[in-house]
Amino acid sequence: MRIAIAALVALIGASPVLADPSVFVPGAFNGRWGASFPPFIPQIIGPINFQQIDEAEGMAKMMELRGADIVDDLCPPQGEKREFYGGDYDYQRRGEVYACTNGTTLHGVYRDFPGGGGDSGSITIDETFPDDSPPNWKGSFFSIPQGEGSAMHGQYQGNGIATPLARGGDQPPVTSLSGAGYSSVNGFAPESFVALFGQNLADELLVDGNLPTSLGGLSIAITDSAGTMHQAGIYVVSPTQVNYLLPEGMAEGLAQLTVLRDDEVIGVETIEIAAVSPGIFSAAGNGQGPAAATWLRVNPDGTRDSGLTFDTALAAVPLDFGPLGGDLYVSLFLTGTRNFSGSVTVTVDGISVPFSGPAAQGEFDGLDQLNLGPLPRELAGRGEVEVVVTVDGKQANIVTLAFL
Repeated sequence: MRIAIAALVALIGASPVLADPSVFVPGAFNGRWGASFPPFIPQIIGPINFQQIDEAEGMAKMMELRGADIVDDLCPPQGEKREFYGGDYDYQRRGEVYACTNGTTLHGVYRDFPGGGGDSGSITIDETFPDDSPPNWKGSFFSIPQGEGSAMHGQYQGNGIATPLARGGDQPPVTSLSGAGYSSVNGFAPESFVALFGQNLADELLVDGNLPTSLGGLSIAITDSAGTMHQAGIYVVSPTQVNYLLPEGMAEGLAQLTVLRDDEVIGVETIEIAAVSPGIFSAAGNGQGPAAATWLRVNPDGTRDSGLTFDTALAAVPLDFGPLGGDLYVSLFLTGTRNFSGSVTVTVDGISVPFSGPAAQGEFDGLDQLNLGPLPRELAGRGEVEVVVTVDGKQANIVTLAFL
């Protein structure tokens, strides 16, 4: 993910970000994201490298992450075998895990991005492991997030290294979520990107921008409510996540999705096909926080400044309106909105703003674009604020922009 973000920044910095404001009309978009649009890359987490630590450190760290009572709730009583382990993992920024075991069950706590901003929760591994050093765990993994964060899931594969792991919701055999908003509440629109979570979907991470109907031996067939079978275009496969594109022309209503690997059915799911299913891409690729967007400022003297609305640490970049007489524009990137019937509303910190679109971005299949602006100067000085987009009565996931 970090490499994709860095490449994105370099590509956009070397090319025009937006069209002239005079062509800010529906259908006239020139946003460019380069060869690898980061939110389409799976949220791979791992590996988690565990090391045994002493009991005092383990107890202190677990209490720091989740509170004073967590050790009594999760760890075996004193007198039984009680060992503590600590580890970290890379999920866009460094996360940490601390756990205790009685020799057969591992219970632990985790926190993304120590210092704030990430999910936290509890984990359990219920497979026996031998008294190797380091311990050779094998088994399934699922976390219970604290608050409303999304769960991690995956498999532990030995020598204290947990891999692969991915972000997802409460997992049945396979679960589809919007590839931008990471939710299924709005259904799934034709020509939109979807992220599917499961287990043993592939042996390795593969990416193909040509969207073949089979990648790494995996394919997805969808039979819509009219009885027509469609083949999804596959963008990314990994052991626990597949990102796919729904084809155009699908009938609305409930559809049966079948996941095949080497022509063997490995997952079945019922999804709802809807005309629109708005989802906004975020910088973190999980539908939350700063928008994965671009900005353009046209100064009073005709000069232009442009860039990204987020930095390499995935934090919001405060946007400057510049001198009086200039105009500030932002382009959001979405999926699932191009078939809207004409009812769109956009607010920034509760203020209705001018916009054009949404429409197909034109360079990437499934990628839509919504241009905001000129933005009202009353947003200046408000810091990080929420952007709310509603399309045909369906509210997209909320993302943020920041203003100086």
